[in-house]
Amino acid sequence: MVKLILILLLSISVYAQTDLRQKISQMLMVGFPGTTVSDSILLNDLQLRGVGGVILFSGNVESPSQLVQLTSQLQNLSDIPLFISIDQEGGRIARLKESNGYSNTYTAFEIGSIFNDETVTRDWASLMAGWLEDGGINVNLAPVADVNVNPTSPAIGNLDRSFSKIPDSVYQHCSWFTDEFHQKNIINTLKHFPGHGSADTDSHLGFTDITTTWADSELVPFRKLFQSGYKDFVMTGHLYNANLDSVYPSSLSPKVTTKLLRYDLGFEGIVITDGMFMGAITNNYSFDEAVTLAINAGNDILLYTTNKIDGKSLVDSVVN
Repeated sequence: MVKLILILLLSISVYAQTDLRQKISQMLMVGFPGTTVSDSILLNDLQLRGVGGVILFSGNVESPSQLVQLTSQLQNLSDIPLFISIDQEGGRIARLKESNGYSNTYTAFEIGSIFNDETVTRDWASLMAGWLEDGGINVNLAPVADVNVNPTSPAIGNLDRSFSKIPDSVYQHCSWFTDEFHQKNIINTLKHFPGHGSADTDSHLGFTDITTTWADSELVPFRKLFQSGYKDFVMTGHLYNANLDSVYPSSLSPKVTTKLLRYDLGFEGIVITDGMFMGAITNNYSFDEAVTLAINAGNDILLYTTNKIDGKSLVDSVVN
């Protein structure tokens, strides 16, 4: 009897561990090279490891017909339906554009601060949402809910990625944008919590401190969207604010990601990090530290722009 119990416990332990590996894999969204699934690591990530999602960039897209083939291939190779995401903000941050068979689009700044018209915003968003729907993409890593506090902010204002310097206007345009994407069954992603618009440095490049520039008003678009029922994705920014957390940037901070976002503002959707290989993270934390801190902070999905680390599967490395 004792021997039988030990065998049963061992079986349960092995099953639980296998199940846990897949659960962790489901928390990962990765990028990959090429316009087809020809990479053996990606193939194993999809078929064996159970990766939760992929992110597409311009280099993955040659034409509308090729995009359909790629997304169909990705879904067919995965036992669990994938999140297939892309950055389609409009303007400079738009992976679907004239060069790969679509058309160039207005920037968020042009939409929110020059036109500032509901019909124009909805038509613009509906056009892009249709491209994603037709192409088999189910997650848009947009809209930008950052307030244009600093028009020369290198990652936001300087690229015309914010709708407006007026928080209520940002909320309104984000609301119209997300509604149009919902009508095409596309998941939205508000970014970059708790607000990147006042930063005078770029978190892609390194440590970004918003302690003295950030204001509570930058939470207005997020708060109002949550109050109106928004439950899609929110992307946490690699933004340090000593008044919110004196130790960690927002993406690695339980005080920001769990307390402020979840408890104080009442967000009930999915929390995804900004790219985990951005300079603000890699310049200050080891790979293992960043993974541990991001998960403990309360993020549901960790975003990586590649599926490899040191020539091996990044998914395997995170899971291990």
